[in-house]
Amino acid sequence: MYSTPVAAPWGNRCSAAPDDILQAASSTHRPSSRTRGKASPSSHFGRRENPHRSDGQPMWRPRVPYQAYMCDRDALRRHLQDGSTGAIPLDCAPQRRLLSLLCSFFAALAIVPAYADTLSAVQVLRAGGCGGVLPAAQPVHHNRLLDRAAEQWAAGLPAEVAAKRSGYEVQTASGVHISGPEASTIQLLRRSACRTVTSQGLQDIGVYHRGLDTWLVMASAYAVPTRSRAPASAEEALRLVNEVRARGTRCGERSFGPAPPMRLSGTLAGVALGHASDMAEHNYFEHVDQAGRSPADRVRAVGYREKLVGENIAYGPQSVEEVVQGWLDSPGHCENIMDPRFAEMGLGYAAGQAARRGLFWVQLLAAPRV
Repeated sequence: MYSTPVAAPWGNRCSAAPDDILQAASSTHRPSSRTRGKASPSSHFGRRENPHRSDGQPMWRPRVPYQAYMCDRDALRRHLQDGSTGAIPLDCAPQRRLLSLLCSFFAALAIVPAYADTLSAVQVLRAGGCGGVLPAAQPVHHNRLLDRAAEQWAAGLPAEVAAKRSGYEVQTASGVHISGPEASTIQLLRRSACRTVTSQGLQDIGVYHRGLDTWLVMASAYAVPTRSRAPASAEEALRLVNEVRARGTRCGERSFGPAPPMRLSGTLAGVALGHASDMAEHNYFEHVDQAGRSPADRVRAVGYREKLVGENIAYGPQSVEEVVQGWLDSPGHCENIMDPRFAEMGLGYAAGQAARRGLFWVQLLAAPRV
């Protein structure tokens, strides 16, 4: 929101212990007809085999993890020839330690495609830098507002617009759309969206599923700039203003040639901050304050001797770049910025309260008396 300008004059799988794994591995399993000949979905270390005897009938063998052969092959062979069942009495403490390590390692790799959801896939990719090709990033936080944004993005809205409409105070947002079974989520994300899902600047995430399609909206929340950043913000605004003044521009129907550069005034910055804070505290948006004072009145009240005063105000922009561009896009505000008579400038901003929680901006322009 930009006011009418005032110008002159004042204008997360391997939970079993090794003993448990070996006990389970030594048991003979004959699958049901529905699973016979298929890979066992519950085994991480091998698959169910279906060898045939000379009479053509299937012969079922116990499933044994590969790690068991590393312990005592003779004991294992006697066990199988006797046809006994139960635990295999093997002395393989070192292998158990190795099994534990391998278990932990493969859990990190296997958990996502087999069991975890989209959020876990994103976390694994961020922690590993998308397989080591990018820098690792901190975990993202699930945000229910962004779940709604992801649903709206699936309906056709741009990701950033959808985030704003969902009520999320967005600074920046990016969307990712993948299609395929959940077990392939991490592979799909790695292939198509590594840079987005591992972006250091995106801290929050929302997800929406429909059939085999998944939409993700990742975003960072807008943070109101602190008062300590005010001097740097003013310097940036001055740079942007003087760049335009140096080359000249068109303000609506009027063309302006180059104008001399302006300089910052601490006095004008204090007055601008005071008016921005007053509007934020009392929830109004006017050049004349609640005491009836104009911009020129406020400048004079602090002892500033002026020949000409102008003021631009705005509500809602989130950055210096955005607010200055907004003023330049408005003919009246642009004319204030391009007026060659103005030599000094002050900038202030304050965060709103109650219904208006955005930023109030004030730019004061003046020609001081010599």
